[in-house]
Amino acid sequence: MTLDELTRHALYPFQDFRENDASFLLLELYWTFIAEEALTPWPDLQLEPLQAADQDRDDWGSPNMLHFWAPALRRSVRVLLLENVGNFPPCRERQEKFNCFPSITLDFERQGITGPFDEVDQLLFRADVSSVSMEAVLWGIRYFIGEEASIESMEDAWDRYLIESGNGPSRAMRDEWYQKYLEEDDDDEEE
Repeated sequence: MTLDELTRHALYPFQDFRENDASFLLLELYWTFIAEEALTPWPDLQLEPLQAADQDRDDWGSPNMLHFWAPALRRSVRVLLLENVGNFPPCRERQEKFNCFPSITLDFERQGITGPFDEVDQLLFRADVSSVSMEAVLWGIRYFIGEEASIESMEDAWDRYLIESGNGPSRAMRDEWYQKYLEEDDDDEEE
């Protein structure tokens, strides 16, 4: 089975993965195939799994879908499933970017492999199952692991992506919103 075949499968986008073991296994394959496709140009790159995919039967939310690291690079990638439980409209369809659903978010963290003394840089995606997220995760894995891009250049590229795609607020938009929120909060306290 290929990534293309998975996206055309009758169970896609595998929303019943918590109850349906077949959907869960296909969802796990989906994210694994994305990582494999992203790293095709670097066949000799040694990768190790860090955490198995989580079926999240108890519905805690944001289940782990993919988590691996490249020991030689001291970098890891993690994908958590992002679900639109509030049925918000997609951000890319709205002018206002705060009361909407971003198909994907990207963050950087430091993560200890066996404890706090062996931390590595981690690229963390929260992603839904969509073509938008697939393309963004493919790009992120290629750029962060394959091309060993700096975190700063990735943040800048991600900001450009958000502005061009309309898929969520850029850093400048978030900063402006927080500043406005803080000013409104200060005004409320003065009254």
